[in-house]
Amino acid sequence: MNGRKLLLVAIGMLLSLGIVRMISAQEGAREKGTEAGKEAKASADPSGTWKWTREFNGQSQECVLKLDWDGKALTGEYEAFGNTSPIADGKLEGDQIAYHVEREFNGDKFDVKFNGKLADDEIVGKVVVGRDGEPMEFDWHAKRAVDVTDVLGAWKVRFQIPSGDWVDQEITLEKKADGLDGKCNGPFGEFALKDVKLDGSKLSFGVVPPFGGDDAEFTYVGTVRGRTWKGEHRYKFADQDGKVEFTGEKVVEKKSKAK
Repeated sequence: MNGRKLLLVAIGMLLSLGIVRMISAQEGAREKGTEAGKEAKASADPSGTWKWTREFNGQSQECVLKLDWDGKALTGEYEAFGNTSPIADGKLEGDQIAYHVEREFNGDKFDVKFNGKLADDEIVGKVVVGRDGEPMEFDWHAKRAVDVTDVLGAWKVRFQIPSGDWVDQEITLEKKADGLDGKCNGPFGEFALKDVKLDGSKLSFGVVPPFGGDDAEFTYVGTVRGRTWKGEHRYKFADQDGKVEFTGEKVVEKKSKAK
């Protein structure tokens, strides 16, 4: 084989190798895109409190839905007209949510079915009430809300300080007669919280200064959304004065299986 043929063969091999690599890269990108799509589709988490109003006999009634999604099962409670009922057959597929509850009125039991689409902080869909053999359909428009019970318990909080190091803390909140209270446990020890406030979805508090004297300030201000809490950690002590973003995840207690 002369030099010209060898050159042509080499070019052909390089081109083939390049095409194979390109195809492999495209396949990899498609696989990553598919996986990302699956993750995005499965990322919707309706856990938390949802509220809406419903007209009944000329009066407005607030309805409250408490949901708990563990990645496989959707459970919760529905409260309206002074009664609380557990939801049954809860389903979450992508952005579609469905469940039903058994209710009772004047001794008559009936089934209420909920079907809706989850989008950001809203659920929009339909409610079908099956009573007296004549189903009635209503619009369903629920909005995410935050109750005190949603923030109680432990939160895993993480933020990165200017040096590049990451700091992990556990914030525990509890309800007292005069409001909310709690503690912060981290690399510098355990410290009490002060001025704990929940205003709508905004949760804020200060930490009793672990160091830096009476002029030191350590505060957290963030927005609660279901099991997540994100915001700013502000600090001021000695010659340090700044703020960093933090993320918090609610610690979910594992439910014990009934024997």
